[in-house]
Amino acid sequence: MEKPLKSAVELAMERLRRQDADAGIESRPLTDAQKASIAEVRNFYHAKMAQADVLYRSNVRATFSPEERQRIETEFRVARREDREDPARRDMIRKCTIRNRRSSLPISIADETWPASARAGERCR
Repeated sequence: MEKPLKSAVELAMERLRRQDADAGIESRPLTDAQKASIAEVRNFYHAKMAQADVLYRSNVRATFSPEERQRIETEFRVARREDREDPARRDMIRKCTIRNRRSSLPISIADETWPASARAGERCR
C-alpha cells in the first residue's frame, strides 16, 4: 500500500522535530496538570469574552439612537480585535499557563510566583 500524501503542516512539523532532535532538544508531552492549567486559562478567557458580548448586546438593546448604536458597535469591534491581536495579551496567557513548554513543571494559576492581582484574575481581561 502507498502512504497517503502529507500536508504542508505535517511536513513542516516533521522538519521541526528533526531540527529539535539535531539540536538535542527533548520534547516532552504536557502533563495533566499543565493541560488543566491551560484549560483553566482558556475557560477564563472565553468567559470574559462572553461577558463582554453580553454587555455589548445589553447596551445595544438599551440604545435607540442609530448613531449611538454605531458607536457602541465600533467600540466593541475594536476592543474584540485588540484582544485577539495584542501580542502582550497572548504572551501573558502563555506565561500564565506554562513558563517553559519543555519543562515538566506544572504551573497553576494560583502559583505563588504570580502577583496577587494576577491570581485574582486581572492577568486576562
